Amino acid sequence: MAVTGCKRQVWEPSQYFGAKDCTEDFGIIILNESLHHQNIPLFSQLWNAASVRVCVDGAVNQYHELLWAPHQSSAASSELQRKSTIHQVNDSSAAITHVALPDFISGDFDSANPIFLDLFLSLGVSIIHTPDQNETDFTKAIKEMMKYLDKKALKVSHVLAVVSCKNNRFDHSFAHLNTLYKVQDTFPVPVVLISQWTMTWLLSSKMEHVIHIPSNLRVTPRPEEAWCALVPLGHPATVSTKGLKWNLSEMEMAFGKLVSTSNTYDLTGNGQVQVWTSHPIIWTMGFMSGDMQPQEMQKPIKEYYCQLHTQLASSVVIDEALYEMLLGIYINYICLPSFINSSGPFVDHL
Repeated sequence: MAVTGCKRQVWEPSQYFGAKDCTEDFGIIILNESLHHQNIPLFSQLWNAASVRVCVDGAVNQYHELLWAPHQSSAASSELQRKSTIHQVNDSSAAITHVALPDFISGDFDSANPIFLDLFLSLGVSIIHTPDQNETDFTKAIKEMMKYLDKKALKVSHVLAVVSCKNNRFDHSFAHLNTLYKVQDTFPVPVVLISQWTMTWLLSSKMEHVIHIPSNLRVTPRPEEAWCALVPLGHPATVSTKGLKWNLSEMEMAFGKLVSTSNTYDLTGNGQVQVWTSHPIIWTMGFMSGDMQPQEMQKPIKEYYCQLHTQLASSVVIDEALYEMLLGIYINYICLPSFINSSGPFVDHL
């Protein structure tokens, strides 16, 4: 299936979650309920490093509450406020000195606080109402970004779409994946979904895809980080791979047949994964940025989990952030590694 001379697409995951590693201009879209206290250090850096910044509908609420308002400098001039807001992030490792304003805010505005929309409009941010209910706010934001790039004569290498790490709306996850399929032929650059521990994008058909695996996922990798998967959606796909622990050789993938989940990387290889597919297919992989790991995570995972469990059990009032962290550690660091270590690559464990 690997055809000599076919088109080649190179993917650089380290540039998607490491702002300091990104050498090219990129865009960023913040979707509703995607910002949380735990991921602010990483996504603050990505937001500031981006060339084009977009908030989608209710994301403006989290942007205002978690980034803009808490760190607003009352002494800042109106011009400074128009461009950015000086603040100091609690996590000193983030080294963020300002947060830029969005280039535009779009959506049907069924969840955006109108007070925040008026505020950012007064600061020079474009507010774009996209009421069409036949498409998601995410899909419409991609289309508006394409117009913005054309209007400003800007070019970006890729667009990051920050999605929620809560996964409490399974239908939203499918909607995000559907957007990747819908814009693949119209948007000029790749769109990458990124959450607190996962990156996901679409591998288009009939070309060679080369994915450069970050060194931290290849050198003494942790199972909870060094996982990947190939998932066919909407159409069966014949797929071949190189560089995975469990490679595929012109194998037909489809729901009800073969789905490659809980795969990982060939540690004896050259640090890259090659994929050929007859039809578009989802690629998803785990990662953990050092910017996102609290100091406590240096402890053994089970010790940290037990400490959080004890705190939660002794709390009179359940702290939502603590509960989410506890649940995330239990799933990603205790359950998932045991699944990966005990089974082959083609079993959907969860």
